[in-house]
Amino acid sequence: MRAFFGSQGMIQWRLRQLMAEINLSNNDLAEIAGIHRVTVSKLKNSDVIKQISGDVLNKLCNGLTVAYRRKDRDRVITPGDLLVFTPDQDYLQKENPKGEPKDG
Repeated sequence: MRAFFGSQGMIQWRLRQLMAEINLSNNDLAEIAGIHRVTVSKLKNSDVIKQISGDVLNKLCNGLTVAYRRKDRDRVITPGDLLVFTPDQDYLQKENPKGEPKDG
Protein backbone atom coordinates (compact mmCIF):
# COMPACT_ATOMS: atom_id res chain seq x y z
CA MET A 1 0.00 0.00 0.00
CA ARG A 2 1.36 3.43 -0.89
CA ALA A 3 1.56 5.93 1.97
CA PHE A 4 2.59 9.30 3.28
CA PHE A 5 4.66 8.59 6.40
CA GLY A 6 4.70 10.58 9.63
CA SER A 7 6.91 9.33 12.43
CA GLN A 8 4.43 6.50 12.92
CA GLY A 9 1.14 7.58 11.41
CA MET A 10 0.38 7.63 7.74
CA ILE A 11 -2.09 8.37 5.02
CA GLN A 12 -2.35 5.39 2.73
CA TRP A 13 -3.04 6.13 -0.95
CA ARG A 14 -5.14 3.28 -2.36
CA LEU A 15 -5.65 4.14 -6.06
CA ARG A 16 -3.47 1.25 -7.18
CA GLN A 17 -5.44 -1.25 -5.07
CA LEU A 18 -8.83 0.02 -6.24
CA MET A 19 -7.77 -0.19 -9.88
CA ALA A 20 -6.34 -3.69 -9.39
CA GLU A 21 -9.59 -4.95 -7.81
CA ILE A 22 -11.35 -4.57 -11.16
CA ASN A 23 -8.35 -4.89 -13.47
CA LEU A 24 -8.71 -1.27 -14.60
CA SER A 25 -6.00 0.19 -16.82
CA ASN A 26 -4.61 3.71 -16.57
CA ASN A 27 -5.99 4.52 -20.03
CA ASP A 28 -9.48 3.27 -19.16
CA LEU A 29 -9.62 5.27 -15.91
CA ALA A 30 -8.29 8.36 -17.70
CA GLU A 31 -10.99 8.09 -20.36
CA ILE A 32 -13.83 7.43 -17.90
CA ALA A 33 -12.74 10.10 -15.40
CA GLY A 34 -11.73 12.77 -17.89
CA ILE A 35 -8.19 12.97 -16.49
CA HIS A 36 -5.04 12.84 -18.60
CA ARG A 37 -3.54 9.34 -18.67
CA VAL A 38 -0.15 10.65 -17.50
CA THR A 39 -1.85 12.15 -14.43
CA VAL A 40 -3.51 8.81 -13.68
CA SER A 41 -0.18 7.02 -14.07
CA LYS A 42 1.62 9.45 -11.75
CA LEU A 43 -1.10 9.19 -9.12
CA LYS A 44 -1.25 5.41 -9.34
CA ASN A 45 2.52 5.02 -8.99
CA SER A 46 3.18 7.73 -6.40
CA ASP A 47 4.62 6.87 -3.02
CA VAL A 48 3.91 10.39 -1.79
CA ILE A 49 1.25 12.75 -3.04
CA LYS A 50 2.13 16.24 -1.93
CA GLN A 51 -1.27 17.55 -2.92
CA ILE A 52 -4.31 16.65 -4.95
CA SER A 53 -7.00 19.07 -6.07
CA GLY A 54 -10.60 18.56 -5.11
CA ASP A 55 -11.45 18.49 -8.82
CA VAL A 56 -9.06 15.60 -9.55
CA LEU A 57 -10.17 13.72 -6.42
CA ASN A 58 -13.80 14.17 -7.48
CA LYS A 59 -13.05 12.94 -11.02
CA LEU A 60 -11.20 9.90 -9.66
CA CYS A 61 -14.10 8.99 -7.37
CA ASN A 62 -16.67 9.41 -10.15
CA GLY A 63 -14.52 7.57 -12.70
CA LEU A 64 -13.82 4.66 -10.35
CA THR A 65 -17.51 4.41 -9.43
CA VAL A 66 -18.46 4.19 -13.12
CA ALA A 67 -15.70 1.64 -13.75
CA TYR A 68 -16.85 -0.54 -10.84
CA ARG A 69 -20.43 -0.43 -12.14
CA ARG A 70 -19.26 -1.44 -15.61
CA LYS A 71 -17.71 -4.51 -13.96
CA ASP A 72 -21.07 -5.29 -12.28
CA ARG A 73 -19.84 -4.16 -8.89
CA ASP A 74 -22.29 -1.78 -7.25
CA ARG A 75 -19.86 0.32 -5.29
CA VAL A 76 -19.61 4.09 -4.85
CA ILE A 77 -15.99 5.15 -4.44
CA THR A 78 -15.43 8.03 -2.01
CA PRO A 79 -12.30 9.95 -0.97
CA GLY A 80 -12.31 7.74 2.12
CA ASP A 81 -11.78 4.72 -0.14
CA LEU A 82 -8.74 6.36 -1.73
CA LEU A 83 -7.21 7.82 1.44
CA VAL A 84 -6.94 5.90 4.70
CA PHE A 85 -5.66 7.81 7.74
CA THR A 86 -3.75 6.28 10.66
CA PRO A 87 -2.89 8.78 13.44
CA ASP A 88 0.72 9.50 14.29
CA GLN A 89 1.02 8.18 17.86
CA ASP A 90 4.10 10.32 18.61
CA TYR A 91 2.09 13.43 17.79
CA LEU A 92 -0.96 12.31 19.74
CA GLN A 93 1.13 11.55 22.83
CA LYS A 94 2.15 15.24 22.95
CA GLU A 95 -1.48 16.17 23.64
CA ASN A 96 -3.57 15.56 26.75
CA PRO A 97 -7.21 14.42 26.39
CA LYS A 98 -8.44 18.04 26.25
CA GLY A 99 -6.21 18.79 23.26
CA GLU A 100 -3.81 20.95 25.24
CA PRO A 101 -0.03 20.35 25.03
CA LYS A 102 1.34 18.18 27.83
CA ASP A 103 3.88 19.69 30.16
CA GLY A 104 7.21 18.25 29.46
